[in-house]
Amino acid sequence: MPPKMTCPMCGSDIRGRSLISQYGLKSDRVCPDCGGKYTSAPKTNRRQFPIIFLAFIALGTVTAVGLNGLGWLLPAILSNIILWCYVGYAVSRTNYVQHYD
Repeated sequence: MPPKMTCPMCGSDIRGRSLISQYGLKSDRVCPDCGGKYTSAPKTNRRQFPIIFLAFIALGTVTAVGLNGLGWLLPAILSNIILWCYVGYAVSRTNYVQHYD
């Protein structure tokens, strides 16, 4: 079950589905109930860097399967499993804090 995402100011339930199309790639979001600005916590942002590293490893091993044969299949499967497990962990630990201008 995903974590309950709440506004750090008013505590109302905020869901990503209503916020994604509204704000795109901006780092701060606006609570639909209280209008307060919030962003992801710095610790949450640091969890994104290993995802980039793991994604490159997964891409490399999948490419190696295509170029060098099935000897790379097990490392490709394992690297993808590790990548998606870590993505699930990082998303489940997302935390929001008040955004200061």
